[in-house]
Amino acid sequence: MIGHYLMFNRNCMEALETYAKAFNAKIGEARRYGDMPPAPAFPIAESDKGLVLHAPG
Repeated sequence: MIGHYLMFNRNCMEALETYAKAFNAKIGEARRYGDMPPAPAFPIAESDKGLVLHAPG
């Protein structure tokens, strides 16, 4: 099985919204860094908590 993962430079939600409009689609779910449980080994800056971590398609 081959998977794919698109990477965006801090503007993933903007890209998702553009693709949704272009293909007349809906964004089903977008998990953000702030949705993750706290992990001391992987601290998330407050400014990054609104960024999209994963958006299954």
